[in-house]
Amino acid sequence: MKTIFVIIYIFISLNIYSQTGKKNIYYECLLNHIENKVSNEIIQRDKIITDTVYIQQSDFVSEIPDRMNGMNVKIVDNEIIYKKTSNKKAITVIKINPIVFIEEGALINIVTFGISRKRKHYININNGFTRYLIDYDCNNSKYTYKVKSSH
Repeated sequence: MKTIFVIIYIFISLNIYSQTGKKNIYYECLLNHIENKVSNEIIQRDKIITDTVYIQQSDFVSEIPDRMNGMNVKIVDNEIIYKKTSNKKAITVIKINPIVFIEEGALINIVTFGISRKRKHYININNGFTRYLIDYDCNNSKYTYKVKSSH
């Protein structure tokens, strides 16, 4: 019964938070992913590879600040990805997958991958992922985020 209540509450709060402009659980997972995974991958041997993180456009996170964790953040759609990958250039994009419900609770998977293309053929390389297990603490009226797995 508790699991059903938590699932219903997560669905309701996802809609409330996204409609009122407050941070939603997708945003919180994305922020954590950028702070803990992407920042470490982009900064290698004290040399910054890039100062911009690209987020694939989705309905889950519609508004993102221009900067997160000291890095520029831009939402990109397929047209922008096409333009950015011209002349055999590659970019790193973060994709937020829809919420999935498992026995332990709600799960959000955030994937970082590289995209390049040769003519109209895209090449995607999975650079890593983080799966967040989300639970709702009814006593404190807060979501808790726990990394279930990461690569």
